[in-house]
Amino acid sequence: MAEKGKEAIEKISCNHYDVALIDFRLPDMEGSELFPVIQDVSPQTLKIMLTGKNLLKDSIQGADALLRKPIAPDKLLSIIESKLKNKNLEV
Repeated sequence: MAEKGKEAIEKISCNHYDVALIDFRLPDMEGSELFPVIQDVSPQTLKIMLTGKNLLKDSIQGADALLRKPIAPDKLLSIIESKLKNKNLEV
């Protein structure tokens, strides 16, 4: 887990993650600023944006999913599972 964008960049640069859950508002940057970094160093990582704002998917380029908070944990897990299965089919 990373609390700030810079910390997330350091972690993704050194480790592989299947899923990145990214809040729209991070203390040091907008969460969508992480998408190009993740795409460059770990293109297979599933990028899911969580937000309490009314955003359109098109306004968050690079996200594999855009989910509104609050979201039930079982629904989140179901979405992650579905997206990971679809990503595996694309490989």
